[in-house]
Amino acid sequence: MRIFYVVVATGVFGALSTPAFADAQSYCGLFGRDYADDSTLDVDQWQINYRKAFNYCMTQYTSRDPAPKKESAEKIVKKADTPRRKRNRHLAPRSVAWNEYCAAKYTSFNKATGKYKSYSGKAKPCLVSSG
Repeated sequence: MRIFYVVVATGVFGALSTPAFADAQSYCGLFGRDYADDSTLDVDQWQINYRKAFNYCMTQYTSRDPAPKKESAEKIVKKADTPRRKRNRHLAPRSVAWNEYCAAKYTSFNKATGKYKSYSGKAKPCLVSSG
């Protein structure tokens, strides 16, 4: 009867402890901490040792890809292939919105003439680009 209890207890404890190490990232995190704790007490060196051990462990686990990934059945549509409507800003010259836009864009904008002064000193008309 004792053997039965030992077998059942071993199975239960084994089943409970397996999910803790099921994914590679948690296992490698523990592995890296154990390795770094045994190596040094210096914080900077501990970080270096932890990263080295963690990365080594992750490369060991990720190099064993159990099955190649299957391509999805969905067709991937490129962004350029999708129809896209361009948003055009239609601001009528000398309108309130046009004046506000040009005044915000150019500090030297003159609302009376509809022109701004360029860096070269020339007066240029404010052009509202579409898009």
